[in-house]
Amino acid sequence: MNRPDPIGRDLTRDRARRRLSPGAACLLCGELDPEVLAERPRDSLPASVLEVHHVAGRVNDPDLTVVLCLNCHRRMSARMPMYGVVLHREQPGSTPERMVSLLRGLAVFCEQLAMSLTAWAHELAQSLRADDERGEAGE
Repeated sequence: MNRPDPIGRDLTRDRARRRLSPGAACLLCGELDPEVLAERPRDSLPASVLEVHHVAGRVNDPDLTVVLCLNCHRRMSARMPMYGVVLHREQPGSTPERMVSLLRGLAVFCEQLAMSLTAWAHELAQSLRADDERGEAGE
């Protein structure tokens, strides 16, 4: 019977924590907790964990990164090739080729960010309406 490796899991969590700044959160959904895997079975898919996402793909710009949860990171990475972002190369691309991928990667990120901002604005507006209704009912 295979038993979970608590030491390996701890090392993985520590590595993840060191890659992220204190107080890091997913820029798209707001997830804050880098340790949400701690209580999940090792063979199950995690609901969320914070990771560093290369907006243009690591081969195009290794320094342009944002913090995303596992779910948002996978979603972004899956969409990038559909937008023409080159994620794998045998040899480094030319500067113009890398710039094309950078702009396309930014477009994918900005599109998802716009959807998140719209959803958060909607939630806030609903909350404000509910507060107003409670205030009017109490008068």
